[in-house]
Amino acid sequence: GAPMAPLLGRPAGRSDAERKRPAPDVHVNEAIRTRPFWLLWVVLCLNVTAGIGVLGQASPMIQEMFPGVIGASAAAGFVGLLSLANMGGRFLWSSWSDVIGRQRTYMIFFALGAVLYALVPTTGRMGSVVAFVAAYVVIMSMYGGGFATIPAYLRDEFGVMHVGAIHGRLLTAWSLAGVAGLYLDRYGPGAVLGVYDVGSLDEVKKYCSIKLGATGQIEFFEEKPKQPFSTLIGIALYFYPKATLPL
Repeated sequence: GAPMAPLLGRPAGRSDAERKRPAPDVHVNEAIRTRPFWLLWVVLCLNVTAGIGVLGQASPMIQEMFPGVIGASAAAGFVGLLSLANMGGRFLWSSWSDVIGRQRTYMIFFALGAVLYALVPTTGRMGSVVAFVAAYVVIMSMYGGGFATIPAYLRDEFGVMHVGAIHGRLLTAWSLAGVAGLYLDRYGPGAVLGVYDVGSLDEVKKYCSIKLGATGQIEFFEEKPKQPFSTLIGIALYFYPKATLPL
C-alpha cells in the first residue's frame, strides 16, 4: 500500500480507527479538481474496460484456447462462472478493503491482475483448463471488487457530505469504459474470416459451417457438418492485422 500513498495523498501505516475515519468533507466542485479523484477515475475506467472486454470475449476465447476440449455449452458455463465471480468479488474485496485499507486493496488489483493477465497465455499452452478458468475467475472477482470498493474509497478521501455527487461524477469513467470495452471487442485488432450465406443447409454439408455471436464473433465452426446449424460458411478468406500476425 505504501507506493500508492503519495499518489493518493493519504499517509501509509494508519491504524484501523484512523483508516475508517472519513476525511473532512470536500465539496464536489473541489473534489473533481484534485489528483486523487482523477487517479481513481482512470483506475475505474481501466478496470471496467478490461472487465467488459473479458466478459464480451469469454465464450469464443476459451473455445479458441482449448479447441476440441471446450464446446459451446461449456463455454456458456464459463461465462456464467465469470458473472458469479464478478458478483462474489463485490462482497469479498469490498469487505477485505475494510480490513487492509483501500490503497492496499487496489495495489493487489494492479499487481495480481498484471501477473494473471500475463500468465493466461501460458495456461493455454499448457492445456490446463483449470488454471485458465481459475485465473479469469480471480480477475473477474477483482473487476467486481474494484467497482464495489470505489464508494468507500471516495468516502475515505473526500468525506461523507458530498460522496454521492462525487461518486456520480466518477461513474462517467464507467460510461466511457462501457463504450470503449465494447468497441475494442468488436473493432479492435484481430483476425477476420470471410463468410458467405449459401442459403441451403444441404449445401453447407460440403463446406465449413460457421456460427456467429451477437457481436459478429465466430463462436463455433465445424468442417463438413452432418447436421448444419446455419447456412453460413467460411470461404478461406483471412485478414490478419500486423498486431495479430507480425511478419
